[in-house]
Amino acid sequence: MGRTRKRVHQAVTHTQLVDWAPLWWRGAATIRDGQVALDIRSAKQYNPQAIDASTGDAYTARLAPSLANIDHDQPAIRHERIERFVAEYGPLVTAPGADAVVEPVALYVQHARQVRLVFCAMRDLHLGSRLGAPRRQGWRPILESSNLPPFRSLKELRQQLTAYVAKILTDHISQCRMVALPDLRRHEVQLGPLAPTLLYLAYFRLAQHCAAEPLRLCDDPQCGNVFEPTDQRMKFCSPACSNRVRQRRAYARRKGV
Repeated sequence: MGRTRKRVHQAVTHTQLVDWAPLWWRGAATIRDGQVALDIRSAKQYNPQAIDASTGDAYTARLAPSLANIDHDQPAIRHERIERFVAEYGPLVTAPGADAVVEPVALYVQHARQVRLVFCAMRDLHLGSRLGAPRRQGWRPILESSNLPPFRSLKELRQQLTAYVAKILTDHISQCRMVALPDLRRHEVQLGPLAPTLLYLAYFRLAQHCAAEPLRLCDDPQCGNVFEPTDQRMKFCSPACSNRVRQRRAYARRKGV
């Protein structure tokens, strides 16, 4: 009986295949005195482009919703979401290879609010004729925070919103360099961003959402998270939110409300 010879080889990791991309930091962060600090000694380096290559951009596609959901009225929840964001993706504006990471909480809150405002404006633009409905005026805060002239019709409103959102996105994605990125799942090569910081990458992904697949706002009033729907019928960001709304409606029917 012949002896079976086993072929021994070393597997090539996705990080090695995309070794030209910079390594970024991510890990457990602490918030104290209004500052977000990441301990480099316990943090880990990772390659987001390599993860995107193996998942078809699914990893950084969640950047924009994750950043928008930091915007919350309660500071404790806001801090918890910042810590979760840094643990999953890393610091917002610290460039790869930095020796220390300390960023203000206000920076995260500022851009989380702006990303949410852009999302709300684009959501209402996609509603078309329902743009002026009283319950669908997520565009109003972004219009009031700008220096745009008063609009005389819904057509002018849509034009002003579209131009203003495009300017916000352009200001933040102009620093991204377009490169050829491998899609190891589909065995394709496609154009993608090489961003100097995570903030620029988040705005680039937000621009892609605005251009192709609009994000959605969770229908649970107690949640309100921004999420990327995997199905056109999705109204909630999680089964927990769906169950919570269903239970409230059932309770209201029993009470005759």
